[in-house]
Amino acid sequence: MSGDVRSESAAARRDSRIAVLVHRLVVVQPEELPAMLAAFATLFCMFFSYTILRPIRDTMGITSGAASELGRLRIVRDFLD
Repeated sequence: MSGDVRSESAAARRDSRIAVLVHRLVVVQPEELPAMLAAFATLFCMFFSYTILRPIRDTMGITSGAASELGRLRIVRDFLD
């Protein structure tokens, strides 16, 4: 019985901390983990960049004096949201 505990703890040490955390949150096969993390990172970067660029885009529309363009940008933004 104590041999089983040792082998389980050795296996746990071989897994990375990220893998252990992911396995606690979702059911995923070990070979699927890199693809899942890449998809999450891509989605995170896409939403992060949109959050950063939206105020800059609105500010550029205001400073260029194109109030009508700002209205069109908001229509497009509302359509995409």
